[in-house]
Amino acid sequence: MKEEPDTLVARAKTPWGRPTPATMDMEPVVRADVTPETNGRYREVGFLGRGGMGEVLLVEDQRIGRLVAKKIIPADADAGAAARARFVREARVQGQLEHSSVVPVYDFGWDERGAEYFTMKRVTGLTLRQVMKGLAANDPDMLARFTRYRLLTIFQQLCLAIDYAHERGVVHRDLKPTNVMIGDYGEVYVLDWGIAKVGAQTTDAKTPSVMPPSSDDSTRADDVLGTPGYMAPEQIRSSSDVDSRADVYSLGATLYLMLARRPLIAPDAQNAAEITLEGLYDPRPSYRSLDPDVLPPELDAVCERALARDPNDRYPSARALHDAIDAFLTGRRDLDLRSALAEKYTALAVDALAGADDDQTRGEAMRQAAHALAMDPTHRGAATVMTRLLLEPPSKPPPEALATLESDNRAVVVRNGRIAAVLLLGFMVGIPMLRDAGMTSTVGYVGMYGPLFIASLVTGTFAYFPKKFFGAQIAVASICLAITFAMSAGLYGAFLLTPVFAQAMISVGCSVPALGRSRALLVALGFISFLVPMALEWFGLVPRFYSFEAGRMIVHPGYVALQEAPVRTGLTFATTGAILIAATICWRASSDLASQQKDLHVFAWHLRQLIPDSVRASSSGQPPLDDTKEA
Repeated sequence: MKEEPDTLVARAKTPWGRPTPATMDMEPVVRADVTPETNGRYREVGFLGRGGMGEVLLVEDQRIGRLVAKKIIPADADAGAAARARFVREARVQGQLEHSSVVPVYDFGWDERGAEYFTMKRVTGLTLRQVMKGLAANDPDMLARFTRYRLLTIFQQLCLAIDYAHERGVVHRDLKPTNVMIGDYGEVYVLDWGIAKVGAQTTDAKTPSVMPPSSDDSTRADDVLGTPGYMAPEQIRSSSDVDSRADVYSLGATLYLMLARRPLIAPDAQNAAEITLEGLYDPRPSYRSLDPDVLPPELDAVCERALARDPNDRYPSARALHDAIDAFLTGRRDLDLRSALAEKYTALAVDALAGADDDQTRGEAMRQAAHALAMDPTHRGAATVMTRLLLEPPSKPPPEALATLESDNRAVVVRNGRIAAVLLLGFMVGIPMLRDAGMTSTVGYVGMYGPLFIASLVTGTFAYFPKKFFGAQIAVASICLAITFAMSAGLYGAFLLTPVFAQAMISVGCSVPALGRSRALLVALGFISFLVPMALEWFGLVPRFYSFEAGRMIVHPGYVALQEAPVRTGLTFATTGAILIAATICWRASSDLASQQKDLHVFAWHLRQLIPDSVRASSSGQPPLDDTKEA
């Protein structure tokens, strides 16, 4: 967290570049009837700090015997009449604000130099700036001592102190973390009243102020007094025209820092004034928070109102801001505010859906509808939008969803490929059966079992190749199987065993959606494996597979001399294997589909439970999308 600069005191210049003349309306600073303090009452002990209006020393009050803080104008300071007048007024303002969060003033006088001084209670502890730096750095001690609840109670004390000052006609004009001290025993002090504006009391105070209001309060209309990043927009334009609502803005900026652990606007930013005037910031601390805990939307709403650019849109008083935090801490909810926020978020959700139906607009609509339901779970419009988003798919699937689907499909194919590889290798036991049956054709052995072996290797190793080769692997395995099935026509002709294999391939291709466009290839190759041998026979390119005599179909094997026992065994084994492969793959595919359907319906049921019973029935009827108001 960057250091905050000292209070800014800037004078505007005339168009000719010369400072405008000062118009002072204040009592004289040096009085002839006051004797300088030369009796040695205060003994300097140490140095406490330096601010924009003077130095603070630690001194011993030797009359009473206690340590107090003494504020002086430094000897090397170029203190003009205006600066000395502000110093005097700071002592008077701070002395008359008799509140537990305002450091009490004990004494006022002139030293041997004729310079003003005043003494006050010595306070010990940490400034709010030091606390927030520790929290931003995740200091364990700070995290343990200053929880969010503790910070909010500190902020409440700060609000009450400022409200007390406002009732007595005093506007601080420089509220910031360095001007808030947190004592060792829970005290909260508001420091540095040097540029406070004194005006008419805003309410009937129990203890009227004896400070006369001043129209310019020693501040010309073109003065800019305050700290960038914490000044209200109207304070940047003219410090003399501000009222108590400027302090409300500064309190809002302080609350933002407490919640987000980072400032609303960096105080030393060169364009801090422009950012404030143009409203180039998001007043919701949850959007930039360094706090790992989720910020409740009620606190976002409090900051948003306190930091409104128009003073009329802010909380009317520091007391009202205190009460808003108190309502949050005590668990009370402002139902009107929640309803208004629900209406706002629902309108944003509807606006998002009014654009292109893509993943970005639907995501934004989902977030805004969720915010609306968090504000008001019974809001009918929000429930309607949420129901549609959850149960109606987008016109174009989101790329992330498609990527996940592709990954899941690949996993299914990899699993089924391993199963198919084992079953295909099982057909290798047919080699000795064919040998016993008298098969001597090398072409038959190589034509059937060579591609079959390659197909088993390819299907069993889907997981070991990049996904970009997946389509090629499917094509290679499919072509190899088609060759094997076509070559099997040399055993018993194209009408007996080959169609069984082709049907198995087609069944697998049609029942596994994870294969995608490769399913069409499997179906086509299944037909080809059966039709190509038949076409070759019809055109006389291969010997005839069958002859028909006396009402009988006689099989003419090309590879083997048929014998009853081996043929029965071989046909039984081959047909059973083909059926087993198709049944296994189809069974797994249908089981996966049933499981996914069940999961989908259960998931949809869970999503419907997000919608309250009172609006679920009306939402299921899908009322118009612009029906966003409570019935």
